[in-house]
Amino acid sequence: GESDIASQSGNITTSGKLNLEKAQFNKLDIGYPIRFDYKLAARIADGLVTIDNATLQLGQTPLSVSGLLNTSTTPVDMDLKIKSGDVSISEIARLASAFGVAFAPGTTVTGRVSADVRAKGPTTKPVVTGTIAGRDLQVSGQGIPQPVAVKAIDLALSPTAIQSNEFSATSGKTTVIARFAMLQYASSSPSVDVRLRAPGATLTEI
Repeated sequence: GESDIASQSGNITTSGKLNLEKAQFNKLDIGYPIRFDYKLAARIADGLVTIDNATLQLGQTPLSVSGLLNTSTTPVDMDLKIKSGDVSISEIARLASAFGVAFAPGTTVTGRVSADVRAKGPTTKPVVTGTIAGRDLQVSGQGIPQPVAVKAIDLALSPTAIQSNEFSATSGKTTVIARFAMLQYASSSPSVDVRLRAPGATLTEI
């Protein structure tokens, strides 16, 4: 990595880039390079870090990040905006699975995704607002006998719930029509509301 740093009266500005090759998280090889290009400003006395603009490049997939971090609190408080264009979900899903988020380690996900998300609050339990759209998704891996395909799914994110539209998931000859919501997800007692319809389904594929 490399960085240019300037300091004046307790204020620091820095810009640069960081490249990670052959990265591993939780003993899982990420399988692609990670690059972070950034321009930051920090007020040391207040513990405030402003991300003017930054690009997180996961293999061939770019994510745009901007916002504020307050490092004077425990846990760190954040107000970040994360955006992507219409990009491949493969690299994002593999990194998420390495941290045990959304997918089991080793799960393979293909398809396209676009996101416009704001995350605010403590890093341990932020609340999120925005939208995520997935298209032509396919999930496979250990523990999934046949790939599961989702043609289209849209998520609406709010401080109180993460909700999907009604979407279809297909495995083999079975199609499940589903809708779900994660309610009060940032609280100590979140709940899930799931609705499924599967006419003429095969139990093993369910």
